[in-house]
Amino acid sequence: MMSNVQALPTLERYAAESKKDEASFIASLNNADVGGRALTKGSPLWPGFHVTFEAKKGVCVSADKRRAPSGRPFLSLTAINMDRSGWYAVEFDLEPRNITDNSVVILILEAQCRETVSSFAALRMFDKSGWVDIASMEIDINADRSVRTFPIGISPAWRSKCVNAERARLILFIEAKQSIINIFDARIQIERLSSSISDERFSGLGALLLDRLSQNHSRTVGIATWTEGPDVKNLPLKSYEEVGPGLKIAFGNAALAPKLTILREGEIFRRSLDLSPIADADWLTLELDIGVSLLTIGAFALRATVSSPTTLSPAIRVVSARGHVDYEIFDKIHLSSDLTTYAQSMSLSSLLEKGDPSAERYQLIFFFDGRPETLQIEELIFSME
Repeated sequence: MMSNVQALPTLERYAAESKKDEASFIASLNNADVGGRALTKGSPLWPGFHVTFEAKKGVCVSADKRRAPSGRPFLSLTAINMDRSGWYAVEFDLEPRNITDNSVVILILEAQCRETVSSFAALRMFDKSGWVDIASMEIDINADRSVRTFPIGISPAWRSKCVNAERARLILFIEAKQSIINIFDARIQIERLSSSISDERFSGLGALLLDRLSQNHSRTVGIATWTEGPDVKNLPLKSYEEVGPGLKIAFGNAALAPKLTILREGEIFRRSLDLSPIADADWLTLELDIGVSLLTIGAFALRATVSSPTTLSPAIRVVSARGHVDYEIFDKIHLSSDLTTYAQSMSLSSLLEKGDPSAERYQLIFFFDGRPETLQIEELIFSME
């Protein structure tokens, strides 16, 4: 298995055509008087950057400016006397006129935490009637210093909120756990989509990938999205049988078979898998064929829901005549009963450097760490560039 492969902020490749909404995080931190401060609720560390949490006696967040061996500053935050199940947040002021519907607001965060903590971002827009949050998916921050992207899709349904917004903030919520989190860089980009995508189809980076594909900036392999399907109800599936174009379900040593139903909701065809018959399977995977060669950057977006919380471990599988090798270069995915889009981009350079001349094809594999009774997949996109 491959480890410690850092995600590339591939969305930064489009920085020249994107609007950055905040001053340089590093420059602001370098000039800020931080120095081991115990912050009170809402304390601005510098103009436009705040730390917030629920105000209770003895509870605070400590902020300290430290420097890497290179001399580059980074910000260390520690939750003090905070319930381990609690949350605190760092907030970036945004210029509301730069936020429009049919776009994606992306927080690009380089961070590290000794203990694994959950985090998610939300775009909060304020108008005369109050405020509304549009949230990203949840992502773990752990001991691996790496770059993570939090894409937030703004569908046409939010048009009036965008037009009437008086101010806006991008908020990163962080699970407390009284652990030190180091933030090495944070950037915000806004990607305008060239074509309109309906509210039902809009899903953060999934929409952004679709938009890039429509402009031929990427190479699509496997499936993009499902917008049609046959009438299927409780169809038994054998191991390695297709769930959708290019996507197979595979499992080991189960006496019975999972069942596939295709549900139509407006323009969406959702694949629903009844996995209860294979609860005793030795292993369970979803396997997407992605082609016979690799490019330098790979990205996927999975929009799905499960009956009970389940963790998926994505990997790139290199298949040859001798067998196969799996490389776990992506972060784990935590699915729940809420319909969620999980998206991730990664450098494939390390795999290319290995250059297995016997490789015949490549797959994107999702290993199930649990056995939910049902899995519904609305969208699965994979692209390389």
